[in-house]
Amino acid sequence: MKKNIILLLICFISVFSSGCTKYIHASCATSDFYGTYKTRDLINAEVIMYKKNSNIICNGEIFLRPDKKLYYLINSPIDGNIDLGCSDKTLIRARITMTKPRFDKLNGNGYDQLDNLYSFETISGKVFRQNIDKRQYKTFKHNSQSNLKY
Repeated sequence: MKKNIILLLICFISVFSSGCTKYIHASCATSDFYGTYKTRDLINAEVIMYKKNSNIICNGEIFLRPDKKLYYLINSPIDGNIDLGCSDKTLIRARITMTKPRFDKLNGNGYDQLDNLYSFETISGKVFRQNIDKRQYKTFKHNSQSNLKY
C-alpha cells in the first residue's frame, strides 16, 4: 500500500512540476517577434523570442501577479508582466493578462525603451513554424534546464 502511495505521489509531482512549451507572438509597427515560453511553476515562465527575418533573439520571463490565493486561479484572469532583453540591446516590458489557467492563453501590450508599442498574444505551433525558419530557433524541451539569469 505504501509503495502505491509513493508511486502516485511521484507521478503527481512530476506532472505538476513539468512545464509545457507554448507559442507567443509580439508585434509592433516595425517588426514581428515569434517565440516560445515554458512554465516553471504556477506564476513563472521563461520566454525566448525571435525577430522575424533577423538574427535578433530576446530572452526573458513572464511573472504573474495573482491578486487571489492560487487555488482561486482556475477560472479567473490573472495580470502579469513580460520582461525581455534582446540581443540588439532592446528592453521590452509588457503588462499581460492570462485569461486561462496554466499559461494557456495570454494577451497584452507593452513598450520598449524607445516607446514602440508591442502587442502580445498566444499563437499555435503551426503559425510559429510558418513564420520562423526551423534552423533559426530552438524550442524548450520538457526536461531542459532554465535559461533564466536569476
